[in-house]
Amino acid sequence: MSPTPQPGTLRCKSFVLAAWAAVALTLSTQASAVTSTPEPQTPGALTVPTALPDAPTLTASTANGQAVNLANLRGQVVLVMVWATNCPVCLSKMPEFRANLAGWAQQGFQIVSINTDSQQQPLLSWEAARQAIVPKAQQWPSVWAHAPGFATNLPVDMQLPALYVIDRQGKLRLHASGRVPAHVWDTIAELL
Repeated sequence: MSPTPQPGTLRCKSFVLAAWAAVALTLSTQASAVTSTPEPQTPGALTVPTALPDAPTLTASTANGQAVNLANLRGQVVLVMVWATNCPVCLSKMPEFRANLAGWAQQGFQIVSINTDSQQQPLLSWEAARQAIVPKAQQWPSVWAHAPGFATNLPVDMQLPALYVIDRQGKLRLHASGRVPAHVWDTIAELL
């Protein structure tokens, strides 16, 4: 035999159920309002850029004076990475970038990185360590965003790391920011 509900218990349960129903209705109304407008970019999400330049430009020099110009890299698939030495995600991805650069270099793949540190010294220290311990085949040009002569039409003040994938014709094909999704590499492989 089931126990008889105490007076007021049903009223309390009804109130709780009504409150949960109101919350659910509110959330579903908000969810449909959100889905009817463009969703904001999810960090790490792979997107086809819409408000970014069709043909990115970048002219700069590395700390050792090497000229970097995206126009000179036409015919190659280029990954432009915006990063900082104090970005743990950026630093944790460096071995992955190095391995893919070495593996795809003969297929026309290049990486160019733009460092956004407020001071140049952390980049110079990182460059010195990289040149001392990383094989030449796994190195790429890295420029400082605050150097004289630095110019680009790509946003560099985004969540780091920010990646821009440029196809062989010099057209921007993909953009990702925050955690780098693994399927970015699959897409780059398709462009190669």
